[in-house]
Amino acid sequence: MLILLVSVEAPKALNTKTPLFTRASFQMPLKAGAVQFDAGMMHPDISAVTVQTCDVQTEDYCIANGHFIFQEPVDPLYADPLAKNYKYASNDNGKRETHRGVDFSAAVHTPVLAAEDGEVVFAGMEKSKTHSPWVNYYGNFIVIRHANELYTLYAHLSRIDVEAGQAVQAGEVIGGVGRTGAAIGPHLHFEVRRGANGENFYSTENPELWLVLEKDGNGEAYGALSIQFDAGLNRKVQRNLVVEYYPTGSKTPETVIHTYTYPVGFENNQEDAVLSNLQPGRYRIVVSGSEGVRDRWVYVESGMLTKVYMSPR
Repeated sequence: MLILLVSVEAPKALNTKTPLFTRASFQMPLKAGAVQFDAGMMHPDISAVTVQTCDVQTEDYCIANGHFIFQEPVDPLYADPLAKNYKYASNDNGKRETHRGVDFSAAVHTPVLAAEDGEVVFAGMEKSKTHSPWVNYYGNFIVIRHANELYTLYAHLSRIDVEAGQAVQAGEVIGGVGRTGAAIGPHLHFEVRRGANGENFYSTENPELWLVLEKDGNGEAYGALSIQFDAGLNRKVQRNLVVEYYPTGSKTPETVIHTYTYPVGFENNQEDAVLSNLQPGRYRIVVSGSEGVRDRWVYVESGMLTKVYMSPR
């Protein structure tokens, strides 16, 4: 099942930023053997239609309100964008533990900010396996409880400026970027969790579905894409995923993104892949696996959530 997600709230980020997927470092030519564009496969009338209810199993795709409520936990002036080589549910080509959050690279001691109003439920060093399967995996870290049993986790900190039981506001400094625990360089590891007082390592949500979207130079919010397959399966099946952006009237993709769907171990997540901060417009999604290759044309709209279900069979 493919789900495209876009926020209704504009991010509090610099207007000079460009969408992540159009950064020069992320632009890629079509790979040899990749599925090529066929004009006959184009959706006859791709246009964005906002809906109040969204049944992605009966529509090619639909666009609905998102829930992008968390601000970036490090000021964009001082942090690099989300690491593209170590996205949520990825393992950096087998080099690392499967990722259950996202990373913001920044210098040691760069202020870390509360992503939303809440109450600190943990602040300290991980001396036992309360929040992960390993001792000292997160090093110095903080967990904040927000409304609706949502929790945010901030790990590998150089310092902690709050204590358990303390109320914090969105944007308040709670600590500093560091490299404690299992970190291999200075950065902030950021997670979104549900329930269990924020202690369940396997209850994470993809932060890209919750972080406020960035804006372009004209102040227009980008969009995000979430993809879901095989809602009836009890386990995830990792597949190759290609997302192509086509400017209006073009039969050639301007940008091609190569990624993967979630692997086994992320059955808690409804979706199977997410891309955020996408240029609004027309996209072709191509998924390949043991079942073969399928594609779907969709539209990403500024400040909205596009949802898609796509069976690979």
